[in-house]
Amino acid sequence: MKNIINLHNHTHYSALDALSTPKLLVDKAIEHGVNSIAITDHGNMNNWGNFYLYAKSKNIKPILGCEFYIIEDLEEWKKLKLYYEENKSKDKEEKKKILSKLRQRNHLIILVKNLEGFETINQLIYESYNNFYYRPRIDKKLLEKYNKGLICSSACLAGEIQQYIINKDFENAEKTILWYKNLFKEDFYLEIQFNELKEQHDCNLKLIELGKKFGIKIIITADSHYVNKDDQTTHQTLLLLQSKQTYTELNNKDAWEFSTKGLFVKNREEFWNDCQKYNLEIDKE
Repeated sequence: MKNIINLHNHTHYSALDALSTPKLLVDKAIEHGVNSIAITDHGNMNNWGNFYLYAKSKNIKPILGCEFYIIEDLEEWKKLKLYYEENKSKDKEEKKKILSKLRQRNHLIILVKNLEGFETINQLIYESYNNFYYRPRIDKKLLEKYNKGLICSSACLAGEIQQYIINKDFENAEKTILWYKNLFKEDFYLEIQFNELKEQHDCNLKLIELGKKFGIKIIITADSHYVNKDDQTTHQTLLLLQSKQTYTELNNKDAWEFSTKGLFVKNREEFWNDCQKYNLEIDKE
């Protein structure tokens, strides 16, 4: 099995969501004996300079990227946002439903392929902050306008395609896959991850099936939020800071925590073990 490049990683620039730093990720790539690693922080690429310079100084190829928040139609979203702002004093239940809709978004991984892609991704990030509401966001019309020099993957369970699969809406899952394939051609990938979640397992099976059906390559990622496996406890402390909760609440199962504890930077053997176990499950089914 060839060395696996980690293409979905977060740093402390995914504010209060990840522990890693560019230096730690590059050093981990060196430890794993690979020559490249990516950073895909939520909604920004602010650490690209430090990452690029340090990676280059260590003869590691830096792959620049971002995990975008994407919605279907920004124009419709703006209309709903305006309605919400003009009717704040009205029915509380209606306000609650509208606020929920306004905050809805999916995840999408975008990686830089070349210099043109670097310019394109920065334009997308700029546009996303023109549509900031709790999080920056883009829509598919912006992707149609700005996509040159970019590589795209379907991201994690919060991705649009995965959400359709989770909700058994396979028709829209296929339509969405074809939309991205038509836009990015050979630079669109379906992303699978390995963890203990049944939803992830079900998504992986379906994504592999749809990848074969439509001729789309699969990538495997760890969606790392910390570098080492034993950093998980420290990472949970970070999440408590984000949610303004305590360990007492966590011990009482009243605090927010990630559903999986495997979001660290995996090496070749760890990915291989995941694949082995997973392939056995696929064979059985």
